[in-house]
Amino acid sequence: MKRVILLSLLVCSAAAAAEPSQNTRPLHDKEGHVIGSETDRNGDGKYDVFKHFLKGRNLVLKESDTNFDGKIDKRELLEWSADKKISVPVNGRMQFIPNPGYVALRTEQDTDFDGKIDVYKERGNKSPSKDRIGKPI
Repeated sequence: MKRVILLSLLVCSAAAAAEPSQNTRPLHDKEGHVIGSETDRNGDGKYDVFKHFLKGRNLVLKESDTNFDGKIDKRELLEWSADKKISVPVNGRMQFIPNPGYVALRTEQDTDFDGKIDVYKERGNKSPSKDRIGKPI
């Protein structure tokens, strides 16, 4: 029994050490209201993800430095959806269950890290305008 507990503790501590610590701090306006947040995803002391609340927390602009070079590589406009669902297997059949959360309305991404948009997506639009491609992110 002692070996099982010791092994379990060892596995848990190794898993915790493998993941970088995330440090998130809220951003406030002059009145003290939370207007966003900054997150250091890889623990290097530099913030990599920035969230700006546009309509309370219902609409969020999320900007990310995905390769940790100090430059924004991905920008998403996210909207809270209480109607969001996920599919899960139940008795051998897929069923949809509620899973409230944010959905991406628009995504811009610089995949080759040259500072210009390479991928542009809009929710509900299978062929979004290509005029955003090549513009600075």
